[in-house]
Amino acid sequence: MTLLTNIEHHAQKNGDCIAIKIDAQQITYNSLKDKIAEKHYKLQHIERQATVALNIQNPLTLIIYYLAVLQSNAIPCVIDYR
Repeated sequence: MTLLTNIEHHAQKNGDCIAIKIDAQQITYNSLKDKIAEKHYKLQHIERQATVALNIQNPLTLIIYYLAVLQSNAIPCVIDYR
């Protein structure tokens, strides 16, 4: 995955730089990489190429889970929480 590879690369070179900023929330590349790894570990039971519905209101949390699902070789599908 190019996106995940780029995050890993930026975490190594500029780990303390802000990777995502949404309103008052922000996360550095190091923290983003760690959070993705943490969620990926929790999603180990998901089969490869499975479609995974994501219904999460918090945008930053949604992005982290989206990337963790990608790292699990599954297909994230965002569903509107409203």
